[in-house]
Amino acid sequence: MLPASSALVLALLSALLGAPQGRGAKPAKPAKPTERAEPAAEEDVAQKYFEIADYDSNGWITISEAKPSLNLDRRSFALFDADGDGRISPAEFRARYEKLQKGGGDFPAPIGKGGARASGPSTPGELALRFDKDGDGALDRSELRELLTQLHSRLEADILLPKFDRDGNRRLEKDELAELTAFLDPARRSQPKPHAASIEELFGKPIPREARKGAIEIAPMIPGPVPSFRRLDLDNDGKITAEDLLALQRPMQLPVRYAAVLATLDTNGDGGIDATEFAASMGQR
Repeated sequence: MLPASSALVLALLSALLGAPQGRGAKPAKPAKPTERAEPAAEEDVAQKYFEIADYDSNGWITISEAKPSLNLDRRSFALFDADGDGRISPAEFRARYEKLQKGGGDFPAPIGKGGARASGPSTPGELALRFDKDGDGALDRSELRELLTQLHSRLEADILLPKFDRDGNRRLEKDELAELTAFLDPARRSQPKPHAASIEELFGKPIPREARKGAIEIAPMIPGPVPSFRRLDLDNDGKITAEDLLALQRPMQLPVRYAAVLATLDTNGDGGIDATEFAASMGQR
């Protein structure tokens, strides 16, 4: 027969970890959609660059224009001139520009007829803000999904948002977007990837559920697999407290007396269950 303390903690684990979150809760009514401002028209960088490099504005770029404007020799010029007719059409220029951009390569801004280099496109963070449909200067979860779709990324907004949301406001501002775009840069794949020190470091960060106006608050998600103690120690402060347990049970109302569990297992009386106390309650040494 299990000791009383073990029975208590097993009941707690069964309630918080075994039951699917959200069971028994009434579904929240969908929030009334708010009107969103139309996003500003995106700058056509390829067209802008083509017009700068087309010195005589006749609708194509010759090798004599490509040398000073784009620093192309004949071999590089041939990479643009797909049909080999000795000139770069707008379509050929755009195809080369987009191929380099999608591959993570650099496309320097051309040098104009006056010898000054044109201003390049905005920083990656500023470019990402083009998906800011509501004009609040940041990307929320749905806007981040659109950005990832445009980038043909298989990564999920639900995972990336909490990873780069440093201030915890569930939106990515300019500086946070700069970190995100650096992370998404294909060039980083050639760099050695840092290894997580433990399973908890790799999977143990709680991910807030998407919050909608009028929706029932739901406990954050820990992707797992992590030890039971880490899953119950929601804020990762080294102790399971009443605040952790209350947050984990939302939106359910569980018939568990948290105060009784804490009082029974908290042998040192510091107001929480530490890892040693948790292991002792489970009969582990």
